[in-house]
Amino acid sequence: GVTGVQTCALPISESGLKPVPVRFEFKDPTALSVAVAGSLNDWDPKKHSLHHNGDGLWVRDAHLNPGQYEYCMVVDGHWMPDPEARDSRPNPFGGRNSVLTVASSHEGVSTPVSKK
Repeated sequence: GVTGVQTCALPISESGLKPVPVRFEFKDPTALSVAVAGSLNDWDPKKHSLHHNGDGLWVRDAHLNPGQYEYCMVVDGHWMPDPEARDSRPNPFGGRNSVLTVASSHEGVSTPVSKK
């Protein structure tokens, strides 16, 4: 989940605002690799690998500009929507993309963080 899927949506950012800290979390004690791919990183899972904390929890901290992003979790090479995402929308591949909305820092703390 996101504490922050397969389309080509671009982030809708508000210019002039500072990036906001976002934490992606995913719980799976059997996973060998977990990454986030989405409009935040040109759908490239190599850019946002999560790190295993040894307790079944995978974590990645990032800084994102305020706006809305679509993304998927990539678990052991399999693309899937974030099971803890608050919102999702259909993608052109017949699946669903998770949606993350990052609030600007002056609107309060962004809370896209969730846990599986």
